Amino acid sequence: MSLSVTCQCGAKLELDDAFVGKDVPCPDCSRPLATKLPVPQPVPPPLDLPDYRRTSALAVYSFTTSLVLGFAGFGIIGIALGMYALRAIGQRPRKLSGVKLAKAGIIIGSVLTVLSVVQYFLPTVAGLDRLLREFKFVDRLQYTNSDVYKVASQQRDLSVARPSPAWARLKTPGKLPENVWADDIILINVARDAFVSYQNVQFTDDDLKSRLAKVAERFSKSELVNLLGQLDGIPMPVEMPELKGKNDEHLHLYEATFELRLAGKTRRFLLQFPTGKDADVIVKIAAAPRNQFDRLEEDFRKAFRKPD
Repeated sequence: MSLSVTCQCGAKLELDDAFVGKDVPCPDCSRPLATKLPVPQPVPPPLDLPDYRRTSALAVYSFTTSLVLGFAGFGIIGIALGMYALRAIGQRPRKLSGVKLAKAGIIIGSVLTVLSVVQYFLPTVAGLDRLLREFKFVDRLQYTNSDVYKVASQQRDLSVARPSPAWARLKTPGKLPENVWADDIILINVARDAFVSYQNVQFTDDDLKSRLAKVAERFSKSELVNLLGQLDGIPMPVEMPELKGKNDEHLHLYEATFELRLAGKTRRFLLQFPTGKDADVIVKIAAAPRNQFDRLEEDFRKAFRKPD
């Protein structure tokens, strides 16, 4: 090791380490030269000390993605981000933190992904379909303590029997789309996704076939169909099946059942209207998912009967 020394006179001298700490005269001016070793500068602490750890951004993204998008079916993204975050933290444990955050993202993403899959394939199992309907219709549901709903319409005053406390009246929104005809009244059972509708129809003749065609036309443009099909005023995308029912000569009623697939769900309908010669009649229509119809048929018929 050699030591480089510069004198005040400008002379430079390279000394062997044996002279360190001794006074050595300058060869040019004979002035004594200091031969002390330089004081070493402190070395900053390495970045991988615990004080310098930061939270993994992947862990943060995992948690927020799972929490915000999990119910929308994107929880798998949060799961993947969480797994990448755990891997990165494992490789640099002294630089990265956020294990708990990443694990929370994976767990939340997994749970919400399972629930979204269940909701898609078996919505009634988790009860999420009912919750979504409650949110959808929260401002339109009208419950009553009475056994009868009374409605005043332009044509007549209606009294509709309430089948059970589970049924509410679904109020018509302030403005319907241009091609939709408002129903006189709609009852809804939110838990069962079931509906009962009263629709006014104006007949021009007494022929049953032409009356059925008129009923079908009125139904296809009804508020009920627009609601069930989520059509927003667009014409019904499927053809109305031919109404093949039966006449009850004692009660003077025509009744038919049929099925339609609207908004991805097959529903069974029960239709009933009087067979007299009146030109202005009320057509009563009930609807429920096909697998719920039989359990609800008694409720439908209660709603169809004239209240006591």
